[in-house]
Amino acid sequence: MNGVGGKLHISVVHKALDAGEYICTVKGPNGKAVKGSIILNVRLAPQIDEHSLPNHISTKQGMRVKLMCSIVEGDPPIDIRWFKGIAPVVATETISLQNSEDYSLLTFKSVTHEDMGNWTCKAWNDVQSTNRTVHLVVNVSPTWRIEPKNVNVVLARSVSIDCSSEGSPTPRISWKKSIISNVAQELSLADKNAIVSSAPALPTLPSDFKDILSSYRHQVYANGTLFIQEVDKSDAGFYMCKISNGIGADLSKVIQLYVQMPPHFESKFTSETVSKGTTAILKCKARGDPVMKAIWQKDKQVIDSSVDKRFSVKEEIISPHSLISYLEIENVGRYDSALFTCIVSNSFGNDDTNIQLIVQEVPEPPHEVQVMDITSRSAVVVWKASFSGNNAVIKYIIQFRKLCLLETDWEEMATNTGNDFRVIARPLQPMCKYELQIRAENSLGRSDPSVITTFTTSEEVPGGPPTDVTAEATSSTSLKIRWKPPAKHLQYGAIKGYYIGYKVANDNSEQFSYKSVESTPNNDENRYEMSYISNLKRKTYYTVILQAYNSIGAGPRSDEIKVLTLESQPPRSPLLEVVTTSVDSITLRWDINELDSEEKEFVLHFKEEKAIQWTQKRLKTKRNHFVLDSNDGKTAVKCGTKYLLYMTATNSLGTGEPSETITTSTKGAAPVSPSKDEFIYPNSTSVALKLNSWLSGGCPINYFTIKYKLSHQRQWIILKEKLSNRYDPFLIYQLSPGHEYDLYVGAHTDAGITEAEYRFITPNTSLVIKIGSINPPTSVVSQSTASLSLFHNVTIMLPIVISIVVLIAVLSTLFAFMRRQRSANQSVNHMDPRNSIPKSELSSEIFPLNDFVRSNSKPKIFENNMSGQPTDIYGKTTSYYATPNRRNSGVNHQMMGRHVANSDHEYAEPHTQYAQPRCLFSDDTECTNLSTCALMVPNTRL
Repeated sequence: MNGVGGKLHISVVHKALDAGEYICTVKGPNGKAVKGSIILNVRLAPQIDEHSLPNHISTKQGMRVKLMCSIVEGDPPIDIRWFKGIAPVVATETISLQNSEDYSLLTFKSVTHEDMGNWTCKAWNDVQSTNRTVHLVVNVSPTWRIEPKNVNVVLARSVSIDCSSEGSPTPRISWKKSIISNVAQELSLADKNAIVSSAPALPTLPSDFKDILSSYRHQVYANGTLFIQEVDKSDAGFYMCKISNGIGADLSKVIQLYVQMPPHFESKFTSETVSKGTTAILKCKARGDPVMKAIWQKDKQVIDSSVDKRFSVKEEIISPHSLISYLEIENVGRYDSALFTCIVSNSFGNDDTNIQLIVQEVPEPPHEVQVMDITSRSAVVVWKASFSGNNAVIKYIIQFRKLCLLETDWEEMATNTGNDFRVIARPLQPMCKYELQIRAENSLGRSDPSVITTFTTSEEVPGGPPTDVTAEATSSTSLKIRWKPPAKHLQYGAIKGYYIGYKVANDNSEQFSYKSVESTPNNDENRYEMSYISNLKRKTYYTVILQAYNSIGAGPRSDEIKVLTLESQPPRSPLLEVVTTSVDSITLRWDINELDSEEKEFVLHFKEEKAIQWTQKRLKTKRNHFVLDSNDGKTAVKCGTKYLLYMTATNSLGTGEPSETITTSTKGAAPVSPSKDEFIYPNSTSVALKLNSWLSGGCPINYFTIKYKLSHQRQWIILKEKLSNRYDPFLIYQLSPGHEYDLYVGAHTDAGITEAEYRFITPNTSLVIKIGSINPPTSVVSQSTASLSLFHNVTIMLPIVISIVVLIAVLSTLFAFMRRQRSANQSVNHMDPRNSIPKSELSSEIFPLNDFVRSNSKPKIFENNMSGQPTDIYGKTTSYYATPNRRNSGVNHQMMGRHVANSDHEYAEPHTQYAQPRCLFSDDTECTNLSTCALMVPNTRL
């Protein structure tokens, strides 16, 4: 007890010692005391007597049991209750409760196995609660749960004999075997059945039993089951299951085990491994009573050697109780990797053994190869395993090679094990395209490579400086800097530009000033780049450095070079201006300082947009304009082409800085493809192509590319790769009547390429009535003079003959045409228009049907409209120049076309040309008399 500072602390409170009145006295500075009192009441929690309620009580089933819960300490009122587990206990027919102020009595009138468990007495008052638990154990004598029975078992198989019981404590189960019980194995079947079925016979059998100890083949499980593995003949006989727990009488039962002798295998499963393409021999050895017979199965399907000659079965009897069967398989393949089953049977039963045949081969290539987490120097490669060839994969070989400069040899790296499906490929070159493939390897060899995967490493700052850096003074205030890009293998990405650093030489206090210069589109390492530095001091040494940069950053600096600016400067180059352009010329002008009397030489630099080299033309003239064309025989200005131009001026002091580069385009557009009806004139065995029906677009057509094929075929037949448009029409022979063809035509000009595809069908028959004097080709000049005279007379008489004569002429012409057409098809494979016979020499007996132009397609004479502008046959005003929205003429009737042209030129309206009608009479060349034009029936267009 401690009372200091106005507080009283009692560490351990006792009711008898500490209960009562406490007085507190306080004295002030004047010595006057003040007193106060307080009464302390101490209450006790209930306490259960441990002696009357022990922790553990054991009893037998059916006995009377009393559990006393006595309170030895605690202030009333005290409440006492019983619980089994967490459930409150209530009085029943077998359980009674008796409660008083300080105890509670729980009585079991006849305890059962179900009453076993934890019983808890809980007591509490207004201070605290307490409880005490007793574990009640009820001992019960054993009873049968599973009673063992007689068992028959096949030799070499396993058998389980169940024997289990209930009781408390848990009964102990043991098995015993009669030491002479195998005598029963030698008895007749009738005697054995009598022993098994007759209970009185059991005492006459040997009763000397020995305990069965657990071993490799004999095991007694905790639940009482006797397990015999691979039953042998010695296992036959009588067995006793004995159960006891020390409560009441023991239980026991004798059963008989009879071992039968069907075929059996010592091993139920084996595996055989062979290499692909070799011969596999499988064998199985069975033991059993004769007569035994063996059959083989593959994946549970019976093998018939008469169907598959690769299989053959042989048997060998090595003893009356042993048989070996052989299965031979020639030239094994992957499909022979299967489960083979050997089944041997006799009159007592059958047994089988399984042989897993594993055919090994080299593995298949890995699949789903992916490259991820690509950096400038490394990449993560992942893949999935494929068929291993039934042989563990030892490792994977990752092969890769560079494609960024020259195609290099394959480099290899390997995984440590065959379970690695992820590697980091390194070291790699930045911004380089790689090909990658993976091979799997096992003990038999390597697989084929996987599908090639391509990837490109990331960029990195350039690894080298610009090369061949030179600096040249161009004036008193400017320098011309020339250099080449860094070596290709050190660029590590597309060079975006260059930083040109410069400062006054030998001045360590001055920092470099930098000028950024964009790189030219074609970043060839052998091509010089050029830039100028201006606003410099006169006659001063400067230090110049260069750095190349890409999208990642700048690379290393070049070596410093020193250069001295001039004391005076060359002339300034004038600015160029395009005045006008045509299809083959560009008119330029520039400003000239009239007060400057010094003689200068101007140099015009120009090139096509996609060209690399610049062309120079020196202009020794005081005029301020110039026409760039092809008149001098040295310069070639192409139609519909984009050009880049700039100018430099030179005097006695040197060449000035070049003017700004300007761009312009000559006029002209790509060709315009005609419609199918304008371009194609099919016959039954040939087709004529009107090349002149293509509109030039303002630029002359250089040549045509022509190829064709049957519509259902894929391979094109190339007729001409470069065909001049002089050969018009162009004829394609040896076609099949009534077939559908695809035709491809490409027209090439300086302005671009127009490609078109057409689809046409050759007719089955063609009939043409030809009237006129057309000389025959040289190959058919052998026609008789009488035949020519006959047709000439018919021509003269046609205006006055009646329809009967016309009908006779039609029939005669049809007969002659069909005969000549067959002859022509057999002798002509393909007629090149350059070697074709002039139409003026064709006879009236035979000629290609497609030489005609529809008579009503003759264009109208252009007339002036209200505006005075010429109009075409459709009444539209014609103009040389077109709007930007001008479209090609539509190509219908199954014609598929595409246009490839230079998009940088100014589009111009092509010179529209119309096919002139042809006349078959030599004396009516303009076809003014429609009666002299050809009549074609039924498939020829006039």
